[in-house]
Amino acid sequence: MNDNAPDPFLLVQDFYRAAGFEPSRELAHNLIREEAKEVLKAAADLLKELCDLEYVVIGAVINQHQIDMPDDVHVAIGRVAHLFDMIPEEVRSEAFKRVHESNMSKLTNGTLLRDPETGKVLKGPNYHPPVLTDLV
Repeated sequence: MNDNAPDPFLLVQDFYRAAGFEPSRELAHNLIREEAKEVLKAAADLLKELCDLEYVVIGAVINQHQIDMPDDVHVAIGRVAHLFDMIPEEVRSEAFKRVHESNMSKLTNGTLLRDPETGKVLKGPNYHPPVLTDLV
């Protein structure tokens, strides 16, 4: 533990004092609920992005692409892999399945729509984002 780290209680107390903020019990509960929802959404978004990264890396491997990535990308993927490893296998598997179903919903009549300038895959009219909040 860092002995120089500021005490979070003192920091919050400092903010409350400076702002003249005196929350009621009801306001505190509402704020906690709001922040918890935001954390849940952020965790679900992170889980989706982890699955997306795994999806494109698997795609590169399947297509036997030799990928020359800068060192910072390798470091980032290593850090992400560590985060992904902390998620239980059944959660990762279900999340990956839902991301796949979402990716498949991008198809329009069995065809991917692409941006003509960049070649990037576009979301078709049947697209639906994966719902992952119940997994986190």
